[in-house]
Amino acid sequence: MQAIQKFCGWHVRLSANILLSYLKRHSCKADGVKALLWTDSQMQSVVIYPGGTASSPAIISANQRIVVANTYPGYHVHVEAQVSVGNRWGVTGWYDQSASQIGVTASQLLPDDVIVVQSGGTHVMHSSYAAGNPFNVNYGSSALLSAPWCLVVTRLGKFT
Repeated sequence: MQAIQKFCGWHVRLSANILLSYLKRHSCKADGVKALLWTDSQMQSVVIYPGGTASSPAIISANQRIVVANTYPGYHVHVEAQVSVGNRWGVTGWYDQSASQIGVTASQLLPDDVIVVQSGGTHVMHSSYAAGNPFNVNYGSSALLSAPWCLVVTRLGKFT
């Protein structure tokens, strides 16, 4: 979740946790604008497996758009799409070059209050060096066509 906030005389675009950290370090208050800040007690996370289960996750392949109900209706959420490669879970990163769009991403769509998952048009994951994923894999000129997937959903603040 990104927010544009005016505080301490500066207009900046920061994630809410960076803004909170800055305000705490510099003991300044939001300057005439309500800051989007959430306390740890408001934050909760859950792993969900749309179309599958933890023991049998659904498979995502290229060029899919999947709409999932918000796990925390009425709340802003941070969403991370993850895939399983070699029994390890992590994000795919994103790779885009001319005719290749590779990756899996997810985000909250407002005001619909749903989570939208989108996979790349050609593949779901490329080599770690190209897409920035944590798996330390090298597919060469190839890429992963499909993989088991899940969503990590973190509840932030309530809609105002």
